[in-house]
Amino acid sequence: MKRILTFFLLLALFSSCKSPMNNLGNVATNPGQSVPTVTDQLASNLPPAQADSLQKVVWQQFQGQNGAKWRIRWSKTTGLPVSVWLGETKKAYTGSAEQSARAFLADYQTLFGFVSLNQLKYVRTQTNRGISHVTFNQTVNGVPVYDAEFKVHIRQDGHVGMANGYYYPNIKVSTTPGITASDSGQTAQTDLGSSVKATVPVTSSALVIYRDRKSQFHLAWKLILVSEQPLYD
Repeated sequence: MKRILTFFLLLALFSSCKSPMNNLGNVATNPGQSVPTVTDQLASNLPPAQADSLQKVVWQQFQGQNGAKWRIRWSKTTGLPVSVWLGETKKAYTGSAEQSARAFLADYQTLFGFVSLNQLKYVRTQTNRGISHVTFNQTVNGVPVYDAEFKVHIRQDGHVGMANGYYYPNIKVSTTPGITASDSGQTAQTDLGSSVKATVPVTSSALVIYRDRKSQFHLAWKLILVSEQPLYD
């Protein structure tokens, strides 16, 4: 049986992320609160949490404009919203699904913490039971950030009922690779060679921004490989 492997070759010499957002500690989360507390456990080496105070004010304004039923969940990593739901915007957005979604995000750019809406690349629109689910992918200089998608869910009447996803502000990383895709494939095959019992061809490759377990960002080649044998004995 063929096994599909996803391999990330980090370009460590050409990557860095010194954004203070990477040093945020755990953030208190309580969707039931009308004004969630998001500054309880900020890392001690950060400046005063002006941005988080602003987020709470903007969230109050959002509820004031669109109703108190709305709930929010905050990211433990960035302190930004990862989901707003359980309500309906008073404003009905017009145009295509993508245009409506972008207009909504522009209206609440401060709440979601978007540095620039130009970083959001349109991916697709899926429609189910009259709801248009519009997906964007965060990019840095045109390079997609792996697993950083943001979605806007729009009703048939143009009102937004939910928005959710992950966005990482102020990513500082070079987007110029130090090695080619071909070289990265050879490196991956060499690295996996002792564990794989057959040749592992690279079936696709793409340059991405990869977030590691320490919330540091790296330029990387994302490689898809196929193995005729299980990866491990």
